[in-house]
Amino acid sequence: MEIAQGDELAAAEKLPTPRVVKIDVEGYEHAVIQGLRHTLSDPVCEMICCEIHPSMLPAGVTPDAVLDLVERLGFKQIQQFPRWDKTSHIIAC
Repeated sequence: MEIAQGDELAAAEKLPTPRVVKIDVEGYEHAVIQGLRHTLSDPVCEMICCEIHPSMLPAGVTPDAVLDLVERLGFKQIQQFPRWDKTSHIIAC
């Protein structure tokens, strides 16, 4: 299996910037968002829907770090929906 950063893949394949990105990667949220920084900071990208799994995040990465990264990319309206199993969903516009 080959792994590529989202921004690098988008550039190599000349993919258009999406309006909405859904991220559900079981603990790799921060890394995926980091790899999509250019794509997600493009004004064409209007929304991120992301599931955050605190118990699966790597050491040193917190749910707040994920939220801070999303905010630094220009998303100002961030809603968080906690779930019974300690995961949460965020919708950022």
